Amino acid sequence: MLQVRPRSLGLARSGTVALALLLVLSSVLAGGGRASSAAAVASLAAAPRGAAAAAGHGTAAPPTAPIGRTVKTLVLFNNTVEPGNYLQAVEGLAPLGVAYDASDGMAWVTASASNAVAEVNPSNASGVRWFAANYTPEGIAFDGADNRLFIAEDASDNVTVLNATTGAFLGTYRVGSEPVGVAYDPGTDQVYVSNRGSGNVTVAFAGNLTVIANVSTGDAPEAVAYDPAAGAVVVAETDSNDLGFVNDTSHVVDRNVTVPGPSALQYSAASRVLYVGNATGLAILNGSTGALVGNVSGAVRPAALAYDPTYGTVYAVTVGYSGGGALEVIPTSTDAVTQTVPLGAYAYPSAAVYDPLAARVLVLSSNLAYFQGYNVTLLATATNRTVGAIGLQNLPIAEAYSPQHGAVYLYDGGTGDVYEINDTTDHVVASGFVGYSPTGVGCPGGVVCQGIAYDPAHDRLFVDAYNYVNWSVAVVNASSLVATPIASGGPGQNASSGIAVDPTDGRAFVGDYDTGHVTVYGTGNLTAEAYLAVGADPLGLAYDPTDDRVFVANSGAGTVSVIDAADDTVLTNVTVGGIPVAAAYDPSDGDVYVANAGSSNNLTAIAAASATVAANISLHATGTPFDVAYDSGADRIEVSLSGTTTFPGELSIVDPSNQSFVGLVPIGTTSVGGGIVYDPGVNESFVTGYTPGTVSVVALGSTPAETYPVTFEETGLPAGTNWSVTLNGTTSSSTGPSIGFAEPNGTYGFAVGSVAGYLPNVTAGSVRVAEVPVSRAIDFTAAGPPTYAADFTETGLASGTGWSVTLNGTVGSSTGPTITFSVPSGTYPFSIGSVAGYTPNLTSGSIEVVGAPVARAIAFTPVPPPQYPVTITESGLPAGVAWSITLAGSTEHGTSGTIVFQEANGTFAFGVGSVAGYAASPRSGNITVNGAGTGTTIVFTASASGGGGARLLGLPGDSGYAVLGGLVGAAVAAALAVILVGRRRRRPRTPGPAGAGGPPSPPAGSG
Repeated sequence: MLQVRPRSLGLARSGTVALALLLVLSSVLAGGGRASSAAAVASLAAAPRGAAAAAGHGTAAPPTAPIGRTVKTLVLFNNTVEPGNYLQAVEGLAPLGVAYDASDGMAWVTASASNAVAEVNPSNASGVRWFAANYTPEGIAFDGADNRLFIAEDASDNVTVLNATTGAFLGTYRVGSEPVGVAYDPGTDQVYVSNRGSGNVTVAFAGNLTVIANVSTGDAPEAVAYDPAAGAVVVAETDSNDLGFVNDTSHVVDRNVTVPGPSALQYSAASRVLYVGNATGLAILNGSTGALVGNVSGAVRPAALAYDPTYGTVYAVTVGYSGGGALEVIPTSTDAVTQTVPLGAYAYPSAAVYDPLAARVLVLSSNLAYFQGYNVTLLATATNRTVGAIGLQNLPIAEAYSPQHGAVYLYDGGTGDVYEINDTTDHVVASGFVGYSPTGVGCPGGVVCQGIAYDPAHDRLFVDAYNYVNWSVAVVNASSLVATPIASGGPGQNASSGIAVDPTDGRAFVGDYDTGHVTVYGTGNLTAEAYLAVGADPLGLAYDPTDDRVFVANSGAGTVSVIDAADDTVLTNVTVGGIPVAAAYDPSDGDVYVANAGSSNNLTAIAAASATVAANISLHATGTPFDVAYDSGADRIEVSLSGTTTFPGELSIVDPSNQSFVGLVPIGTTSVGGGIVYDPGVNESFVTGYTPGTVSVVALGSTPAETYPVTFEETGLPAGTNWSVTLNGTTSSSTGPSIGFAEPNGTYGFAVGSVAGYLPNVTAGSVRVAEVPVSRAIDFTAAGPPTYAADFTETGLASGTGWSVTLNGTVGSSTGPTITFSVPSGTYPFSIGSVAGYTPNLTSGSIEVVGAPVARAIAFTPVPPPQYPVTITESGLPAGVAWSITLAGSTEHGTSGTIVFQEANGTFAFGVGSVAGYAASPRSGNITVNGAGTGTTIVFTASASGGGGARLLGLPGDSGYAVLGGLVGAAVAAALAVILVGRRRRRPRTPGPAGAGGPPSPPAGSG
C-alpha cells in the first residue's frame, strides 16, 4: 500500500516521568541534610556485643543457590493476582485523551507517559483493563460503525487501531509528524488526524485503514472535531490563530476562520453551533458558515470541552481555578457560565467526554504538585456535582499486618485508600478512603514518607496520610476502614513520616519530618502526650518490645535516635552514616537493622540493648534501599531495593545469625521501591512496588519453583534459516521450526531476533505461565522492498489552492506546493486532478523509480475565461449614419443596425456616442454576462432644437440649414453676375447741368 506523507519533518515528543525520590536523595547527599537536634543521652544497661561487631560483615561474594522467589503478584488497578514475578503491570501516567464507546458504555483513556490505553467503567467508577500502546498515545476517537478505536501516537508518527470490544490490536498506519488529535466522521466513515509537527491533517478510511489524503493546514494543528453542519472536520491551528474547515468530500481547506490561539472544540447538534476555546475565552461560531455569533459570558480559556445534549449544557475544563482545576457549567440557552465546579487542589485537567449512559462528564486529571496522581473525575450532569473518581495510578507504600483479621493493610497514596488484602487469596477485599498523599513534597520523594502501623489493643490502624490539605494523622477502624483524622502534635503544618505502635504502653510514635521531632499519641485517647526532639528528617520507626524502645531513622542526620517508650525520653543518637530510611527489629538476636540509602547503600545492625553499631552489611545490589523487615519464618532480614532500566527491583536477603548477605530475590520491575511486611500466618512477605502499583508475595526457601515448557513456533522461513528468541533475558536460536524454554509460573517478556529479508508478525511481547505449558506462534513474511520518495511539485497555482495527484491508484492532495508518495522501485502511472481555472502542462503520465527518490514538476497555467457575444442594436437612425458604443472601456463604431462585442462573465458599463441631431435612449447603463450571449437596444430620436428634433425644408435641422445656405449662396452669386454684365454694357455718363439732381434718363431702348 502506498503511503502519502508530506515532506515537512518534525521531532517527536516523548513523555518522561521524573522520580522525585532520586532527586531529593541526591540533594540530601550534596547538602548533607539538616543538623541533628540535641537529644538527651542516658546511660544504657547492656554492654556492646563483642569486638567482632566492629569488623565489616557481608563482604563475601553473593551465593548462587536460589534463596526464595516471588510466588505471585497482586496488580492493584484491577485487583488481579498474577502467578510468579509479574513484569507487565502498567500505570496511567499523564492521561491526555479520552473517548466514549457508545456500544457498551465504556470509556477509553490514553496514558501518554505509560505508553498504554485503559478501558474504564464510568457506571461503577472502576478501572477495567489496560492495553499496551506504542509510543506516547495522545488523542483517541471511537468509530461506532466499525467498532474501532483510533489512537494518535505522538512519538511514533502512527495511528494504532484497536477493537473497541476486546482491545485487540488491529493494525497501524503512518500519518504525519507528531499526531495528537483524532476525529471520526460518521458521514463518510473517515478518520482525521491532526499532525502538530508537519502542519497537516491525515485522512484515512476507517474500514480499511487506507490513507486517502494529507491536507496542509496552518501551524501546530491540534484539536479536531467533526462539524456535520459544514460537512467538514474543523482543525484548531493553535500557532496560526486559525480554524481550518477541511471539506470531508474534497479534502481541501475550503475556509479559514480567524480565532486567537484555538485550543478546544465542541459541536452542539441542537443549536448547530461550534464552541471554540481560545486565548481570550470561549467563542461561539455558526456551524455552517464559521461566522462568529457570540462569546460565552464569564468563560476563561478552556483546556477541553464536553457537551450534554440532554440538558443542553456545555462543560468547559479549566486550569488555575483556586490553585487547581474546575468545570465551568454553561447552559446553551444562556451561553453564560452559571456555575464553577472545583476538581480539587492541584488538579490539572486535560480532557473530557460526556457519557450519556451514566449521565456523567468524565474529566482526565493530572496533578501539578504530584499530589494525587492521575484519575478520571466523574461529574453527574443532573446535579453538576462530582460523584467520584477512577484512579489511573496506584502508589502503594506502607503496610501493616493484623493477625486478628488475617490481613495485610496497605496504604495507597495514589488513590488515597487503605486496602485490606486477604493473606490467603491475596486479593483486596475492602477499602476505605483516608486521603491522598504527596509524591514530591515534604519528604524525599514522598515514597517512604508515609507510614502505617496496627494497634491490636484497639483494632486500629494509624496512617500517615500527610498532604497539603490534611496535615493530620488518620486513625482507621480495621474492621470498617472508616478513617478519623487526629490533630498533629507538632507546631504548624508539618509532614508526618514513619509510625510505630507500642501496644505495651498504649503509645503511637509518629515522626515529624519537617521539624526533626517525634509526636507521641495515646492509642486510647488519641491525644498528643509528648513531643520529642530527634535527628533531622526522621523517616522509618521501629518498636523493640524486648527493651521497650523506639528506634528512629533520621535520614537528614545520618543517625538513629533511641527513645525509651516507657517514659517518652530520648536516650541517645547512634551514628550510622549514609541516609537511614527504614528500621526493623529482630527479636531473635535483639538487633535493630537500619537500611541506609546514599553512598553507603548498606544495612547497619544496631545492638538494641546497648544502642551500638554491631555490623555494616553490604546489600550486593545497585538499587536504593527503601524498607526493611524481619522474616521470622526463615530468620532472615529482607531489604527492598528500587530497580532501574538495567537492574530489576529486588529483595536483598541477610542472615542475622552471622550478619552476612545471602542472596537476591527479584520483585518485578519496581522502579521505586516500597514497603515490606512479613505475614507469619502464611509465612510470606508482602512487598509493595510504589511504581508500577503492585504487591509482590515473596516466599523464602531454597526449593526451586516447578517449571513449565514455553515454546515458540515459527512459520514462513525457508528450511534451515537461523532465527532466535530472547525470553526473560535468555536467548536461544534454532534452524528448525521450534525454540523451547522452561519457566516457572510468572509473566515474562520476550523479543524475536531479526532475520534478514523477513519480518515477524510480532517483534516483542510477553508470555504468561500459569501451571500449564505455553506456546506462541511467530509468523515470518518476506520483507517488502525499500521505498523511495516520489515528489510532485507544482508551480503556477495561487497560494493555498488545493490540488491532487493520483499515483498508482492512491490519491494525494495538498494546498502546498509538494505532494510526496513513498513507493518501491518500479514504474507507476499518475494523473493530475483538475483544478478549476487552471490547465496543467500534463494531465497524466508515468514515473520510474530506480533505487532513488524521483521528482516531477507540474506547471499550471491560468485558463482564460470563456467569452460570449454582447449585441447592441440601434433603431431610429437613417441608413448609413455613423454611431458608436463604448463597453467595458472599449469603443466600437458602426453604420449598420448592430455592433457586437465579446465579453467574459461579469457586469460591464456602456455608453452611447453622440450622433448630431439625435438623442439616444438609454445613453448609458450596465450589461451583465452570465454564461450566454446577451445585449440591448439603443433607440435614436431626432432632436427638436438642433439636437436632432427640429426640421428645415423637410430635412433634419443641420441638413436643412446646409441646403438653405447653399441656395442663398447661389442666389447671391447670380445677382452679382447680372450686375457686373450690365455695367459692362452701359454708356459713359454725360454730366448734367449745374444744380440738376439725379441721374440722367436712360437712352431709349436700353432696358
